[in-house]
Amino acid sequence: MRAPIHPFTVARLRQISVRGTLVSAILILAFGTAYGGPKDGFEGVGATLAKYGLRSTPEAEDYPGFDAVIVFQSNHTEMWFPKKELRIEETVHRMKKLFRNVDENSSEEIHLYPGERISSIRARTITAEGRPYELSKSDFLVQRGTQEGETFHSDRRIVRFTFPMVEPGALLEYEYTLRKDEAFLFDRWAVQDYLPILESRYVFTLPAWLMDEPSIDFNWRYWKHNCAFVGTPTKKRAGEGTKETITFTWSVQDVAPLVIEPLMPPVEEVMAFVQFAPHTWTNWDHLTGWYWESCMQPQLAGAGAIPRLVKDVTADAVSRADILESIRTYVESIRYVAIELGEGGIIPSTPDEVMARQYGDCKDKSTLLVSMLREAGFEASPALVGVRRVAPVPDFPAFTFDHMIVAVEQGDETLWIDPTAQFLPLGQLPSACEDTYAVIVGPDGRSRMARTPARGLGANQIRHAIQVEVSATAPPAFRIRTSLDGEFEPPRRALGSGEEEDVLAYCHGLVSDEFAEVEMLDAKVEQLADIDAPLELEFAFRAPGAIRRQGEFWMLSGIPFSVPFELSDLPAGERVQPLDFGTTVRVTRSVDIDVVDGELRIRSVPDPVEIGAGSSIDYRSAYALRGDTGLRASQEFAIRSRSCPKDDYALLRRSPVGWRAERTRASKPEQRQ
Repeated sequence: MRAPIHPFTVARLRQISVRGTLVSAILILAFGTAYGGPKDGFEGVGATLAKYGLRSTPEAEDYPGFDAVIVFQSNHTEMWFPKKELRIEETVHRMKKLFRNVDENSSEEIHLYPGERISSIRARTITAEGRPYELSKSDFLVQRGTQEGETFHSDRRIVRFTFPMVEPGALLEYEYTLRKDEAFLFDRWAVQDYLPILESRYVFTLPAWLMDEPSIDFNWRYWKHNCAFVGTPTKKRAGEGTKETITFTWSVQDVAPLVIEPLMPPVEEVMAFVQFAPHTWTNWDHLTGWYWESCMQPQLAGAGAIPRLVKDVTADAVSRADILESIRTYVESIRYVAIELGEGGIIPSTPDEVMARQYGDCKDKSTLLVSMLREAGFEASPALVGVRRVAPVPDFPAFTFDHMIVAVEQGDETLWIDPTAQFLPLGQLPSACEDTYAVIVGPDGRSRMARTPARGLGANQIRHAIQVEVSATAPPAFRIRTSLDGEFEPPRRALGSGEEEDVLAYCHGLVSDEFAEVEMLDAKVEQLADIDAPLELEFAFRAPGAIRRQGEFWMLSGIPFSVPFELSDLPAGERVQPLDFGTTVRVTRSVDIDVVDGELRIRSVPDPVEIGAGSSIDYRSAYALRGDTGLRASQEFAIRSRSCPKDDYALLRRSPVGWRAERTRASKPEQRQ
């Protein structure tokens, strides 16, 4: 028999959604009424382990390659309705055992996001001899505001604490409870960690009537990423009548740690986790409709100054293409500053605010661009993408986005614009936004999922033409011509306005790592302002010490631009993760070496090399002597795919581009008779 429905109106229950209460403008952090922990203390270690199906903790010899192991981690989310109000709590319980480097594993951080409050927290160290040392309320420190790369989140809170009396063999245990405004808006169960896990568990408890009543249509929605081994959660009922509950439980054992390697994909792409989403988001229109109504539409209404701005910005435009380019150039010139204030994590500033202060993040600049383009008669819409997070899943609507761009509909074609990318041609996206799903938020809140375009191998090209004059009596003289075609924003920013002083300083930086001493002679830049054309650099310098005598030979010990990536630090051994370069690129380098006096002759050069022909990584080099006083060397290195299978790692390791091992040897000629 189905349990009777709780005396909570069905009409009100249908309003259990994320609308209107996504984020709190002010986050109140409170650890209970006395800034302390739960009323009851920790259980004994044996009882705690038994609760998670464990009899003992591991020893260091069981995990020789790790400094610590997670004995168990548990997330328990509970949903109930006291006094007819939705209440959501998540309790996190974790224990870690230390083996080595204990100080590096003695601190923890708890990240709190808008709408989350800690209601209780406790932590303790249990020494190898079994003595417990529990933290006091003053040991939990709260940091307001966090920095991640170039982004400052002013509304985030981090609770930090350090365990006392840490030593090899100690157990570190903590437990805290979060109260949340919304159910499963950003929730995720991290099945995996950087350390091995003996027991990983996720539990969800809710009133039975919430799932039993057909008119409510509550459906727990989740999506498993890289964790097919998790299986289906168990389901158990308990209690009777209106107090009956349903509990879902996932429990997995011996979870392998996430392996971190150079040039690997973003952690989110390879980590095992379960993503949750609100039960009302059964299709993408539900998500975009909520986002449009709650976050975008109110902000676009704050655009009173936009008509005048569009008129001024497009005053000299003579065609629709000119109008589009003028508006895009204006918005891209606004300074990009990723400061997320309060609800700014997902809610943009109004166009008037962005125009007045002349800075904004991706949401701010995209909203301004959409507003201006619509004012000019274009069909423009914001588009949500994941850059550092997993891309949207077509059949699982969830808010996993961290970036916003703009889609402009032009007949049957879509023109994509990232207003934070100042030095890209119109229609070209940064590599991080290429070839991924984007969710376009239409003017009526309806969604359209589209895949952003991908450029081919020729989109990013670097060409170096290097001339070297070698003499036994003077430092080698270099003249370098470099052409950068494609997504090369940092050089354009670093070169500033192209003044000679800026160009000399930038070019000096290009070669200073190769040579201990560099004497710059001249430098110039061309096509700096023309983002549709390759950036051209030409500079000359002398490098004392670049040629050194070893016995009867003289060694030319360095040629600049040997590799476009830092490959020399790649470890040997079998690769676990696939390779991720973030973009495709082709690098060509031609080197002409001439001996300009009669003191030296070229005696030996490297052998030609060809590696990876037809694969995702391709390298080849060839050398040709011009008598005994001249040499022409040519090299080409190509990454044909942003993501490469791990088997190609061996090709990368074999390629000489990762090591400055290519040397040209010269010697004094035999005495002429």
